[in-house]
Amino acid sequence: MKRLSATASQLALEAGTRAATDVTGFGLVGHAAQLADASGVTLVIETDALPLFGRVEELALAGQVPGGGRNNRSYFDPRTAIAEAVSEGRRLAAFDPQTSGGLLLAVPASEEAGLLHALRNAGWDAAARVGTVAARREHSVELR
Repeated sequence: MKRLSATASQLALEAGTRAATDVTGFGLVGHAAQLADASGVTLVIETDALPLFGRVEELALAGQVPGGGRNNRSYFDPRTAIAEAVSEGRRLAAFDPQTSGGLLLAVPASEEAGLLHALRNAGWDAAARVGTVAARREHSVELR
């Protein structure tokens, strides 16, 4: 939220990024579903790997969620498989529209470590591997 994504996007291109989206408004699941549908794949998201601000889950569980999050969940839920082990707080966070320009990048596995290192060295401390790309399954997105 404090900087433009120009440097991050350039590093992603250098790492051979196959697909990318700026996660704003439709939440992580919404953007992941759109990316997956356009690419004919399923995105498997490991919810424990999501970099969240402190207290996000606690506040979400206390009902501090925007209407847009409920709308996102209603719209994208049919395209999403959610494992029972995923906490409700993580579910709410995954659909939350209050993101601001975080990038969801699909990079070759062989380039992942190098890209994460480059992003962190450039100041993106929250850069994280949050999932994998799988052959198309029943749902666009799987939350685990």
